[in-house]
Amino acid sequence: MRSTIDGSVVESRYDSILAGLTPEIRTAAVAWYRDAERFAESLTIVRPEWTVEIAASVMSALSPRERWESNKAKALTFARGGIVRGLGMNLLNARNATREGFAALRGPKTAAFARAIAGDPNAVVIDTWMLKPLDKRSVTPTQYGIIASAVVRCAARVELTPRETQAAIWIIARGAAE
Repeated sequence: MRSTIDGSVVESRYDSILAGLTPEIRTAAVAWYRDAERFAESLTIVRPEWTVEIAASVMSALSPRERWESNKAKALTFARGGIVRGLGMNLLNARNATREGFAALRGPKTAAFARAIAGDPNAVVIDTWMLKPLDKRSVTPTQYGIIASAVVRCAARVELTPRETQAAIWIIARGAAE
């Protein structure tokens, strides 16, 4: 049985991390998703029939177990019709995303990541680096929602959007903006 997640404990841990929010980290956090959104927009130039939603969904579908630069390279190769190597489910989800957009992404992390890339300021991505400070390796969908809600509350205190706050926590917890 999985242990429960207490939203106030999550908030407290994230607030402690955000105490390290420097002006440089704030700038990097704000820029991270804007840059990702611009990259998604560039994919719509390669594939004019794609919307930003589709491009962001393809990027997100290809993201599990990938570093960001590798993820972008695979998304660009995919958009160009090239052969992309990777996890079979990621490739299947990317193909489905070209038809279904956000609806192709069933997991809470990939769905939120696609929305955040596409410009939704309220999308909160809970990945490995967001779970590390909570001493968790995985969470249920209910726990994901509790953690995401805690990020939203933290966002109000640091005067960033939820997606920017998630990026700031990620950068601080990971130690880099990659």
